[in-house]
Amino acid sequence: MELLEQMRVKAWLNQAQVGHEIAELQRSAANLQARAASVPACGHESRAAVEAARRYAQLIQERVTELQARAAAVRAVIAQVPDERERAVLVHRYVNGETWEAISDATNYCCVHLHRIHRAALSSVMNILERAPLNESDSVL
Repeated sequence: MELLEQMRVKAWLNQAQVGHEIAELQRSAANLQARAASVPACGHESRAAVEAARRYAQLIQERVTELQARAAAVRAVIAQVPDERERAVLVHRYVNGETWEAISDATNYCCVHLHRIHRAALSSVMNILERAPLNESDSVL
């Protein structure tokens, strides 16, 4: 597997780490809703502000749903990786966002061996994606 392909697969796998972005989006939506609730209920400007806040909150929810769907697609592909060690490395790295040192401690593999497993895991993911691409926007090929 060439370097460019590895980079594409890694970028695609990184879509599984959405927890932080979702939390930020949800905080933004909550702040926006709180501000909209504090606007006086009379007048055209207040109705426009509340409507704008509602539309923005809807956009935020759509983005959260999109992020969750992408993360689920990545987890589904990882679950198809046949080798248990490769699957574990992918989960640690791309779903949990762990450092290589933390993964090494958790799996009891030295970093050199861990990187070999990771390289094989990236090839496995690429093979899975080549057999059945998810859809045009999710494809890494």
